[in-house]
Amino acid sequence: MAISLSALSWNVRLAFFDVGARTPEPQYELGFRMFENGVGGDQVMDYGEFRVRATLDRLEAIPKPKC
Repeated sequence: MAISLSALSWNVRLAFFDVGARTPEPQYELGFRMFENGVGGDQVMDYGEFRVRATLDRLEAIPKPKC
């Protein structure tokens, strides 16, 4: 299943905080492109001292359950 680059999408950025932290900085931040079908692609996880970049290589559709 290919994701059309012309599909409607949004850039999303989330920040995750430690519940007991006394500083305003998040533990890490996550940024990605969310397509209208709910699939997220091209992620960047920012831990402050380093970043991890993930790229969606392929997407495989699974059969719908019969329930």
